[in-house]
Amino acid sequence: MQKYLLGLLGLLSFILQAQECPEIEAIMVDACGTEPLNEFVIISTGDGFEIDNLQFGFHPTNTGGGAQNANINDGFISCGLTAGNPDVYTGCNNIIPVGPGDSVPADAYLVLQSSSGADETYDFSDLCEDDACIYVVANSCTRTSGAFTNKDTNSPGPRNNTLAISGTSCQNVETFNTEDLISNADGNYFIPPNTYGISNPDPCVAPPIPPAQGTVPVFDEFQPICAGDDSPLPTISTNGVAGEWVPEFNNQETTTYTFIPDEETCGTDVEVTIEVVPNEIPEFSFTTEFCESQNEFPALPTTADNGIEGTWEPEEISEDNFTYLFTPATDCSEETSIVISFEAEEEPIFNLPSEICEGESFEFPTTSENGISGSWSPEFDAENSAEYTFTPNEEFCASTVIVNIEITTQNLSSIENQIPGDLELECNQELPEVPEIDLTEVCGVAEINFEETNEPGDCPIIETITRSWEVIDENEEILITYSQSISLLDNNPPFFTVLPPDETLDCDAEWPEEALVEAEDDCSEVSISVDEEVIEDPDCPQNFTLIRTFTATDACGNEVSEQQIIEFIDDQGPEFDSNLPNSLQVECGNIPPPSTPDVFDACGEVIDLTLTENVLDNCEDGKITERIWEAIDNCGNTSTYVLEIIEECQPIVYEGISPNNDGINDFLEIENLECFPENNFKVFNRYGKQVFHTQNYDNQLRFFDGTDQSGKELVTGTYFYIFSYSNSSNGETKTKKGWIYINRETN
Repeated sequence: MQKYLLGLLGLLSFILQAQECPEIEAIMVDACGTEPLNEFVIISTGDGFEIDNLQFGFHPTNTGGGAQNANINDGFISCGLTAGNPDVYTGCNNIIPVGPGDSVPADAYLVLQSSSGADETYDFSDLCEDDACIYVVANSCTRTSGAFTNKDTNSPGPRNNTLAISGTSCQNVETFNTEDLISNADGNYFIPPNTYGISNPDPCVAPPIPPAQGTVPVFDEFQPICAGDDSPLPTISTNGVAGEWVPEFNNQETTTYTFIPDEETCGTDVEVTIEVVPNEIPEFSFTTEFCESQNEFPALPTTADNGIEGTWEPEEISEDNFTYLFTPATDCSEETSIVISFEAEEEPIFNLPSEICEGESFEFPTTSENGISGSWSPEFDAENSAEYTFTPNEEFCASTVIVNIEITTQNLSSIENQIPGDLELECNQELPEVPEIDLTEVCGVAEINFEETNEPGDCPIIETITRSWEVIDENEEILITYSQSISLLDNNPPFFTVLPPDETLDCDAEWPEEALVEAEDDCSEVSISVDEEVIEDPDCPQNFTLIRTFTATDACGNEVSEQQIIEFIDDQGPEFDSNLPNSLQVECGNIPPPSTPDVFDACGEVIDLTLTENVLDNCEDGKITERIWEAIDNCGNTSTYVLEIIEECQPIVYEGISPNNDGINDFLEIENLECFPENNFKVFNRYGKQVFHTQNYDNQLRFFDGTDQSGKELVTGTYFYIFSYSNSSNGETKTKKGWIYINRETN
């Protein structure tokens, strides 16, 4: 029991030592501005904590004078906490207010404002290097007396200040002596255990403690990954710092990444390297081909040629399975399939004599004609007929061969082996040469007589050639006759030597003449036939295709065909009479009525003729009426004829005005001035005296309203005008004259 208690106490001691508690780093004792409102305590956060668990006890001499001066979250009567005022601290980018319900991270600074209502500015620039975060919380009470006793007071002596985190064993008591404060000036501070403000302090500067450091993100150890795996990089560290990684994750190469914390997390950058292991493919070089008759197989290797270990499924080679799966023991190696094949035994091929003359020597070949090596047994016996066995070497999947060799005094098999077999040749192939029969290894034969005969045949055999060899013995008797039959075949069709090309003709073109066609055959005469077929277009009767099929046939009925394609195409629209005019110039308003133009189609008929009129205003040429006729033939081809009717544009000058300000005819309006912006307008009385003149009359800024050049009203009566204008297209100047009646009478 005693050992158990000692062990438990040791474990508790280890836990207490491992826990990093918050501590008081500095106290602003003699505050700037209003003393009770602007004092503060700087606390290092240790492992971090919840704001709701923060407790702070002031020295008893500083808690009198009412509940507003009580401790914070400590005791029956106490003050609470509220979010601090960060605006009173300058020089830092990241001063963050926190309050109930919030928490502060590890390894940060928390400023505890000992009273609500802080209003004096302090310079914190030396406290927050590298954009580290500083958190601010405030007493919810507004103190009426100072939280910390200054120098030169009526009650000198030590002052205890207690920081605690409820629910934990963390408690930090720091004591300063008022008599040790350097002076009674604003800005004097206490830094535990025994550092005090200077005699001439800068009153509104943070105490000179080490600057706040950003939170170092902590991550679990990163293990190597396989190429192609997903990213193992978390966006939140194990100690709660959020951020992003750069560069972008690469799952193909080993890369070093930098974790950049989000600005509000106040963390520092961290680098990690992710090792990417290539995905290796196991490589094997063992034999995968075996004979079907094989009974024993080698064991499958559990280590690949490139060092990858693993297991096989199935574990052993057998004739029941063809595919074997190798599963590597390492995660980054891929499974590999090996196919085992079982070959059928190949039979060695030999061209051996069946007979050998008695007493002659003979040596068996050790490699067959199809490349199989081996050995023969027993040894050759030149005196006695015997059976011989060929056994292939182990590296060949081949069967044994047994041959019988007869020892004879009359060896005809050597001759038989030299006689070629029957042949079938195409009629255009060359005949093989007649072989000379070698009698050096033949016994009992005196000579050989050769004869060749030809006989015509029926298709596809057009001729048969028979070659004969008579074997004569020493008594001039025929021992045997060997023969070879060569059949000449005609299976190939003729071939064309001259063919006409394909053509495309207009629909009204003349019918093409007979084409020149020639063909040849290697074996016989050739006849040529021609077949013509016309295919009409159901949508356009003028479009049709003439297909000429040429067939060449030889004496055995072999034939070949080729075609000539001749297309007759109607792709032209109807034609309008070439004598029709393209333009017509008329006086204004004298447009003639439309008349139907002459139009025809070369191959078909015109099935539709439509007219469209467009009116175009053109100040240079006048008003243009565009008449467009569209003709369509029965194949859908179209063509158009356009006639432009041009009416000359002229100015129109009205003959009277009534300038009585009733909004009707109060000035002289001239129409079509937009076509003649350059003009000259003059008005004369009946005595020929000019009473009004203006350049570039425009009905807006320059116009005649019944007043003379000086602005005096002209009397009722008849006046005369001269209007000169220029045609903008050719620069020609024209003049228009007339009269104007001014009526000033009112009804």
